[in-house]
Amino acid sequence: MQLIGFLNYKHKEHQSFLTQNGFKTVLNDQHFYLLSNFTEVDKKFVCYSKNNIHLILDGYVTNACIASTKETQNILSSVLDRYFCADIDFLNILDGSYVAILWDGNKKTLYLNRDVYGARTLYYYTSDRNGLLFSNDLNFLLKITGKKNISKKALYEYLRFLDISPPYTIYEDVYSLEPEKILIAKQNEIILKDICFESYVPQDKAISLKDAVSKFENLLCKSINNRIRDTEKVGVFLSGGIDSALISALTKKQTGNVKAFTVGFENQLYDESRTAHEIAHYLGI
Repeated sequence: MQLIGFLNYKHKEHQSFLTQNGFKTVLNDQHFYLLSNFTEVDKKFVCYSKNNIHLILDGYVTNACIASTKETQNILSSVLDRYFCADIDFLNILDGSYVAILWDGNKKTLYLNRDVYGARTLYYYTSDRNGLLFSNDLNFLLKITGKKNISKKALYEYLRFLDISPPYTIYEDVYSLEPEKILIAKQNEIILKDICFESYVPQDKAISLKDAVSKFENLLCKSINNRIRDTEKVGVFLSGGIDSALISALTKKQTGNVKAFTVGFENQLYDESRTAHEIAHYLGI
Protein backbone atom coordinates (compact mmCIF):
# COMPACT_ATOMS: atom_id res chain seq x y z
CA MET A 1 0.00 0.00 0.00
CA GLN A 2 1.25 3.46 -0.90
CA LEU A 3 0.37 6.83 0.56
CA ILE A 4 1.36 10.35 -0.37
CA GLY A 5 0.72 13.66 1.36
CA PHE A 6 0.96 17.28 0.26
CA LEU A 7 1.32 20.36 2.46
CA ASN A 8 1.05 23.79 0.82
CA TYR A 9 1.80 22.19 -2.54
CA LYS A 10 1.13 24.53 -5.43
CA HIS A 11 1.14 22.22 -8.45
CA LYS A 12 -2.01 20.27 -9.34
CA GLU A 13 -0.93 18.30 -12.40
CA HIS A 14 -0.27 15.18 -10.30
CA GLN A 15 -3.97 14.62 -9.51
CA SER A 16 -4.86 12.79 -12.73
CA PHE A 17 -1.73 10.64 -12.37
CA LEU A 18 -2.75 9.62 -8.84
CA THR A 19 -6.33 8.86 -9.87
CA GLN A 20 -5.13 6.66 -12.71
CA ASN A 21 -3.03 4.70 -10.23
CA GLY A 22 -6.00 3.95 -7.98
CA PHE A 23 -5.44 6.58 -5.30
CA LYS A 24 -8.32 7.91 -3.22
CA THR A 25 -8.48 11.01 -1.07
CA VAL A 26 -8.11 10.21 2.63
CA LEU A 27 -8.04 13.80 3.89
CA ASN A 28 -8.50 17.17 2.16
CA ASP A 29 -8.22 20.26 4.33
CA GLN A 30 -7.20 23.07 1.94
CA HIS A 31 -3.54 23.36 2.97
CA PHE A 32 -3.02 19.63 3.48
CA TYR A 33 -4.31 16.60 1.69
CA LEU A 34 -3.47 12.94 1.90
CA LEU A 35 -4.11 10.19 -0.66
CA SER A 36 -3.68 6.43 -0.57
CA ASN A 37 -4.38 3.37 -2.68
CA PHE A 38 -5.41 1.25 0.30
CA THR A 39 -8.34 -1.15 -0.06
CA GLU A 40 -11.30 -1.73 2.22
CA VAL A 41 -9.84 -5.05 3.37
CA ASP A 42 -6.62 -3.38 4.53
CA LYS A 43 -7.13 -3.21 8.29
CA LYS A 44 -3.67 -1.78 8.86
CA PHE A 45 -4.71 1.65 7.65
CA VAL A 46 -6.84 3.44 10.26
CA CYS A 47 -8.06 7.04 10.48
CA TYR A 48 -9.39 8.82 13.56
CA SER A 49 -10.67 12.41 13.78
CA LYS A 50 -11.65 14.63 16.68
CA ASN A 51 -12.20 18.39 16.88
CA ASN A 52 -10.78 18.98 13.37
CA ILE A 53 -7.63 17.03 14.28
CA HIS A 54 -6.94 13.94 12.20
CA LEU A 55 -4.68 11.00 13.06
CA ILE A 56 -3.81 8.37 10.46
CA LEU A 57 -1.96 5.16 11.27
CA ASP A 58 -0.44 2.97 8.56
CA GLY A 59 0.82 -0.29 10.04
CA TYR A 60 0.16 -2.01 13.33
CA VAL A 61 0.68 -1.31 17.00
CA THR A 62 1.24 -3.92 19.70
CA ASN A 63 -0.62 -1.92 22.35
CA ALA A 64 -3.73 -3.79 21.23
CA CYS A 65 -4.92 -6.04 18.44
CA ILE A 66 -4.84 -4.07 15.22
CA ALA A 67 -7.46 -6.41 13.74
CA SER A 68 -10.03 -4.79 16.01
CA THR A 69 -10.77 -1.35 14.58
CA LYS A 70 -12.57 -0.36 17.77
CA GLU A 71 -9.55 -1.12 19.97
CA THR A 72 -7.20 0.57 17.54
CA GLN A 73 -9.28 3.74 17.52
CA ASN A 74 -9.19 3.71 21.33
CA ILE A 75 -5.41 3.82 21.12
CA LEU A 76 -5.50 6.67 18.61
CA SER A 77 -7.94 8.49 20.89
CA SER A 78 -5.39 8.16 23.72
CA VAL A 79 -2.70 9.59 21.44
CA LEU A 80 -4.90 12.62 20.69
CA ASP A 81 -5.60 13.08 24.40
CA ARG A 82 -1.85 13.40 24.94
CA TYR A 83 -1.64 15.85 22.08
CA PHE A 84 -4.38 18.00 23.61
CA CYS A 85 -2.20 18.26 26.72
CA ALA A 86 0.46 19.96 24.52
CA ASP A 87 2.92 17.11 25.07
CA ILE A 88 5.41 17.05 22.19
CA ASP A 89 6.04 13.37 22.91
CA PHE A 90 2.39 12.47 22.31
CA LEU A 91 3.36 9.63 19.94
CA ASN A 92 5.65 7.82 22.37
CA ILE A 93 2.86 5.59 23.67
CA LEU A 94 2.79 3.70 20.36
CA ASP A 95 4.81 0.53 19.90
CA GLY A 96 4.91 -1.52 16.75
CA SER A 97 5.60 -1.07 13.05
CA TYR A 98 3.85 1.99 11.69
CA VAL A 99 3.80 5.42 10.09
CA ALA A 100 1.78 7.99 12.05
CA ILE A 101 0.39 11.18 10.48
CA LEU A 102 -1.33 13.87 12.52
CA TRP A 103 -2.89 16.93 10.91
CA ASP A 104 -4.10 19.72 13.19
CA GLY A 105 -6.60 21.60 11.07
CA ASN A 106 -6.93 24.31 13.69
CA LYS A 107 -3.24 25.14 13.90
CA LYS A 108 -2.53 24.15 10.28
CA THR A 109 0.31 21.99 11.57
CA LEU A 110 1.44 18.58 10.36
CA TYR A 111 3.23 15.93 12.45
CA LEU A 112 4.97 12.92 10.89
CA ASN A 113 6.52 9.99 12.71
CA ARG A 114 7.53 6.38 12.09
CA ASP A 115 8.23 3.55 14.49
CA VAL A 116 11.36 3.61 16.62
CA TYR A 117 12.61 0.37 15.02
CA GLY A 118 12.67 1.89 11.56
CA ALA A 119 10.60 -1.01 10.19
CA ARG A 120 8.40 1.39 8.21
CA THR A 121 9.88 4.01 5.92
CA LEU A 122 8.80 7.58 5.27
CA TYR A 123 10.43 9.90 2.75
CA TYR A 124 9.90 13.60 2.24
CA TYR A 125 10.86 16.44 -0.08
CA THR A 126 10.50 20.12 0.66
CA SER A 127 11.12 23.42 -1.08
CA ASP A 128 10.15 27.04 -0.54
CA ARG A 129 8.23 27.09 -3.83
CA ASN A 130 6.48 23.72 -3.74
CA GLY A 131 5.86 23.03 -0.05
CA LEU A 132 6.21 19.58 1.53
CA LEU A 133 5.59 16.18 -0.06
CA PHE A 134 5.98 12.84 1.70
CA SER A 135 5.38 9.18 0.92
CA ASN A 136 6.19 5.72 2.23
CA ASP A 137 7.45 4.80 -1.26
CA LEU A 138 10.64 6.52 -2.41
CA ASN A 139 10.24 5.67 -6.10
CA PHE A 140 6.67 6.92 -6.11
CA LEU A 141 7.71 10.17 -4.44
CA LEU A 142 10.29 10.69 -7.17
CA LYS A 143 7.61 10.30 -9.84
CA ILE A 144 5.68 13.17 -8.31
CA THR A 145 8.61 15.49 -7.59
CA GLY A 146 10.64 14.60 -10.67
CA LYS A 147 13.77 14.70 -8.50
CA LYS A 148 16.48 12.34 -9.70
CA ASN A 149 19.74 14.17 -9.03
CA ILE A 150 22.25 12.09 -7.09
CA SER A 151 23.31 13.47 -3.71
CA LYS A 152 27.10 13.75 -3.57
CA LYS A 153 27.06 13.56 0.23
CA ALA A 154 24.98 10.38 0.19
CA LEU A 155 27.15 8.85 -2.54
CA TYR A 156 30.26 9.59 -0.52
CA GLU A 157 28.68 7.93 2.52
CA TYR A 158 27.78 4.85 0.48
CA LEU A 159 31.30 4.53 -0.94
CA ARG A 160 32.70 4.68 2.60
CA PHE A 161 30.21 2.47 4.47
CA LEU A 162 28.26 0.64 1.71
CA ASP A 163 25.13 2.11 3.25
CA ILE A 164 23.17 5.35 3.39
CA SER A 165 21.70 6.16 6.78
CA PRO A 166 18.70 8.41 7.47
CA PRO A 167 18.10 11.28 7.08
CA TYR A 168 19.85 10.97 3.71
CA THR A 169 18.79 9.11 0.59
CA ILE A 170 20.76 8.68 -2.61
CA TYR A 171 18.75 11.55 -4.12
CA GLU A 172 19.42 15.22 -3.55
CA ASP A 173 16.88 17.11 -1.40
CA VAL A 174 14.92 13.92 -0.70
CA TYR A 175 15.20 12.71 2.90
CA SER A 176 14.25 9.72 5.02
CA LEU A 177 12.60 10.51 8.34
CA GLU A 178 14.72 9.20 11.19
CA PRO A 179 13.26 6.92 13.86
CA GLU A 180 12.77 8.61 17.25
CA LYS A 181 12.04 11.92 15.53
CA ILE A 182 8.87 13.88 14.83
CA LEU A 183 8.73 16.06 11.74
CA ILE A 184 6.68 19.17 12.50
CA ALA A 185 5.63 21.26 9.50
CA LYS A 186 3.79 24.57 9.72
CA GLN A 187 3.54 26.85 6.70
CA ASN A 188 7.08 26.90 5.28
CA GLU A 189 8.82 25.94 8.54
CA ILE A 190 9.96 22.37 9.18
CA ILE A 191 11.33 21.23 12.53
CA LEU A 192 12.71 17.82 13.51
CA LYS A 193 12.40 17.02 17.21
CA ASP A 194 13.50 13.99 19.22
CA ILE A 195 10.92 11.81 20.92
CA CYS A 196 11.63 10.91 24.54
CA PHE A 197 10.43 7.35 24.92
CA GLU A 198 9.48 5.90 28.27
CA SER A 199 12.37 4.05 29.87
CA TYR A 200 11.97 0.46 31.02
CA VAL A 201 15.23 0.44 32.94
CA PRO A 202 14.64 -0.55 36.59
CA GLN A 203 14.67 2.47 38.85
CA ASP A 204 16.57 0.78 41.67
CA LYS A 205 20.26 0.86 40.75
CA ALA A 206 21.28 -1.78 43.29
CA ILE A 207 19.73 -4.96 41.88
CA SER A 208 20.90 -8.56 42.11
CA LEU A 209 21.70 -10.62 39.05
CA LYS A 210 18.81 -12.97 39.85
CA ASP A 211 16.31 -10.09 40.03
CA ALA A 212 17.73 -8.52 36.86
CA VAL A 213 17.30 -11.81 34.97
CA SER A 214 13.73 -12.12 36.26
CA LYS A 215 12.86 -8.55 35.23
CA PHE A 216 14.37 -9.07 31.80
CA GLU A 217 12.50 -12.33 31.23
CA ASN A 218 9.21 -10.73 32.28
CA LEU A 219 9.73 -7.82 29.86
CA LEU A 220 10.69 -10.18 27.04
CA CYS A 221 7.68 -12.44 27.63
CA LYS A 222 5.38 -9.42 27.76
CA SER A 223 6.83 -8.10 24.49
CA ILE A 224 6.31 -11.47 22.80
CA ASN A 225 2.74 -11.71 24.12
CA ASN A 226 1.92 -8.24 22.76
CA ARG A 227 2.92 -9.40 19.29
CA ILE A 228 1.31 -12.83 19.13
CA ARG A 229 -1.92 -12.51 21.08
CA ASP A 230 -5.06 -13.07 19.05
CA THR A 231 -2.88 -14.42 16.24
CA GLU A 232 -3.65 -17.83 14.77
CA LYS A 233 -0.28 -18.34 13.07
CA VAL A 234 3.02 -17.35 14.69
CA GLY A 235 6.41 -17.34 13.00
CA VAL A 236 9.89 -16.80 14.44
CA PHE A 237 13.15 -16.13 12.65
CA LEU A 238 15.61 -18.71 13.99
CA SER A 239 19.21 -18.15 12.99
CA GLY A 240 20.64 -20.83 15.23
CA GLY A 241 22.11 -18.29 17.65
CA ILE A 242 21.36 -17.71 21.33
CA ASP A 243 19.05 -14.69 20.91
CA SER A 244 16.67 -16.21 18.37
CA ALA A 245 16.73 -19.56 20.21
CA LEU A 246 15.60 -17.80 23.40
CA ILE A 247 12.82 -15.95 21.55
CA SER A 248 11.69 -19.23 19.99
CA ALA A 249 11.63 -21.04 23.36
CA LEU A 250 9.65 -18.29 25.10
CA THR A 251 7.23 -18.08 22.17
CA LYS A 252 6.71 -21.84 22.29
CA LYS A 253 5.74 -21.52 25.97
CA GLN A 254 3.00 -19.03 25.10
CA THR A 255 1.53 -20.72 22.04
CA GLY A 256 1.77 -24.14 20.51
CA ASN A 257 1.27 -23.12 16.88
CA VAL A 258 4.77 -21.86 16.02
CA LYS A 259 6.79 -22.17 12.84
CA ALA A 260 10.49 -21.36 12.62
CA PHE A 261 12.15 -19.86 9.56
CA THR A 262 15.86 -19.75 8.82
CA VAL A 263 18.26 -18.93 5.99
CA GLY A 264 20.97 -21.30 4.84
CA PHE A 265 24.22 -20.68 2.97
CA GLU A 266 25.97 -22.85 0.42
CA ASN A 267 29.27 -22.14 2.15
CA GLN A 268 29.35 -24.48 5.16
CA LEU A 269 31.58 -22.00 6.98
CA TYR A 270 28.63 -19.62 7.30
CA ASP A 271 25.70 -22.03 7.24
CA GLU A 272 23.90 -22.49 10.57
CA SER A 273 20.69 -24.00 9.22
CA ARG A 274 21.55 -27.42 10.67
CA THR A 275 21.92 -25.88 14.13
CA ALA A 276 18.63 -24.01 13.69
CA HIS A 277 16.95 -27.28 12.67
CA GLU A 278 18.26 -29.02 15.78
CA ILE A 279 17.00 -26.21 18.04
CA ALA A 280 13.57 -26.26 16.37
CA HIS A 281 13.41 -30.06 16.78
CA TYR A 282 14.38 -29.81 20.44
CA LEU A 283 11.72 -27.13 21.11
CA GLY A 284 9.10 -29.05 19.17
CA ILE A 285 8.37 -26.32 16.63
